Amino acid sequence: MADDLLSLAKRCEKAAEPDRHLDRLCAVASGEYIEGRGRPGMLAKAGEPHIFGFGCPAYTASIDAAMSLIPEEMRDEIEITTLYRAARVTINMNHGTDGGPFYGSNECNSIPLAICAAALKARAVR
Repeated sequence: MADDLLSLAKRCEKAAEPDRHLDRLCAVASGEYIEGRGRPGMLAKAGEPHIFGFGCPAYTASIDAAMSLIPEEMRDEIEITTLYRAARVTINMNHGTDGGPFYGSNECNSIPLAICAAALKARAVR
């Protein structure tokens, strides 16, 4: 699972723009959604697998949605910068026993994609 999360983080770092396919992969990786069994393209909330049809948050386009991917216990300090047209994010800067800090970046200057990358890296070590 950790390798899958790290691979997905790399895809977020290399993405040129928001991507709904990446959003779906992030939704499933977060553990909050599952793929609809027998219903391609549909998501179900993890706790309610019998109810399908949920749209996933726009993690790669929305800063708020991307921030929800960051584990709650790792939101103590977050640094975001877009210096030199590259978005860079650091989460869990004052790390404790849970590891960190975790870094994400996106060369196309997308803050949400950089947040997704950092959050997925953090989830990989949880």
